Amino acid sequence: MSERLPVAPATIPLCGPDDSIELIAGGSRATAREPDRYEWVFAAVHRGIGTWTHLYLVVESGRRGRPEIHLRLVLRGDRLEEARRRAVADWWRPVG
Repeated sequence: MSERLPVAPATIPLCGPDDSIELIAGGSRATAREPDRYEWVFAAVHRGIGTWTHLYLVVESGRRGRPEIHLRLVLRGDRLEEARRRAVADWWRPVG
């Protein structure tokens, strides 16, 4: 993981008061167009209406202005371990 820390999850709307969130992977994903690009993968277990596990990709760069949030995976139930495995496997794919 990169030495730079991600944007604080509290500053982006990923979770409610009953939910939990965990940083799974992330770091620099610099490109020619975005040399200051960082990507962070978070797993969230939502417990509002039923229980759902989501994987989010949060992209930060000066070019974008504010963090972009992308929902990457939805799993029914509390499946944090599976989400962790899938996040680590998928995060190392090249930036498109």
